[in-house]
Amino acid sequence: TSRSRIIMVGNKKYLCEKLEKSAKLNEAYKKVFDSKDGELVLTDLCKKGFILDTTYVPNNAHETSHREGMRRLILSILRFLNKRPEDILQMLKLQQEDNE
Repeated sequence: TSRSRIIMVGNKKYLCEKLEKSAKLNEAYKKVFDSKDGELVLTDLCKKGFILDTTYVPNNAHETSHREGMRRLILSILRFLNKRPEDILQMLKLQQEDNE
């Protein structure tokens, strides 16, 4: 059997293999979204994923949960890209200016 190296980050132990996979995945996300088309898709996902809107639907816990799940998925993508919802708002403004 092969031995995996363990490294410490803060107070957590990580397998090097797991960190390498995470780094590769992070780079893949950046490649996908680091283009004009990628930005267009990302802003569309953010609009549909309730990044800039409320997820709460009065008297409908199921729809609220569904929307919150969509939002969390998009937030996960944004974390990979080191972007904040405010960055998306700026991208939307720039896209609107390009369309004018």
